Amino acid sequence: MGMAKTAFPGLGSPITHVDVTYDGKWVLATADSYLILISTVFKDKDGKTKTGFTGRMGTILQLLGFRN
Repeated sequence: MGMAKTAFPGLGSPITHVDVTYDGKWVLATADSYLILISTVFKDKDGKTKTGFTGRMGTILQLLGFRN
């Protein structure tokens, strides 16, 4: 297992489950009162399309949150 390429910010509640799509383009996380859908796709400085699993996203983060 290698070092993490990207760290996502905490949102205040503990994450109870995480799942990732087969292609690594989406991360779905759940907490007691909300779920989070994260797109990991981005373009690097050379214009190549990557995911947060294959490259460092830096400050690029597309986060969708749904509260109960």
